[in-house]
Amino acid sequence: MISGTAFMNAEKTRAMARGFSLLELIVVVAIIAILAMLAVPNLMSIVPQAQLRGSARGAANLMQQARIMADNTQKPARLVIDCRTPAGNPVCRLQLHTAVFNPDGTLDRWLEVPATQRELGRTVRVVAAADNPVPAAVSGNPGSLFWAVFMPTGQMRASHDPMRLVFTSTNPRVIPWELAINRASGRPTLRGLQ
Repeated sequence: MISGTAFMNAEKTRAMARGFSLLELIVVVAIIAILAMLAVPNLMSIVPQAQLRGSARGAANLMQQARIMADNTQKPARLVIDCRTPAGNPVCRLQLHTAVFNPDGTLDRWLEVPATQRELGRTVRVVAAADNPVPAAVSGNPGSLFWAVFMPTGQMRASHDPMRLVFTSTNPRVIPWELAINRASGRPTLRGLQ
């Protein structure tokens, strides 16, 4: 005769060996589908936000590179953020340049540093911060040209002062990022605008 405990253990073993019922599988799949429906909209907003933050960080990193290059070469370095939109190609471009001087010490031209050109995503727009006095020559959205010259002394001169740029997206739900550059030290700082 089989004892009660042995009988229950045998039943558990048989139940585990037979697997899941169709109803149990349908319930699990339905729960996973509901969780996915709740998570997908949140994940869809993360991607454009990460792209915009990455664009702003890329510009800040290139500014740091310009600052370091000016210090190392003892020649001014210039970063250009060109958002003037050519027909059919609304992309902001970032370019790093180094100064080329004439024998008499005057500036001859700006020479683009190889392998430093970057393009921001098609959804990214760069504008001057709202309280910045922007000269008419560089105003407009999109269609702006911003530049910053980093001196070997560490100081920065910009197309407008103080240089504060806002990186926005064509997606209205994406939080903009502000890139501010300290004129005395040339150091960029980033912050999300809530």
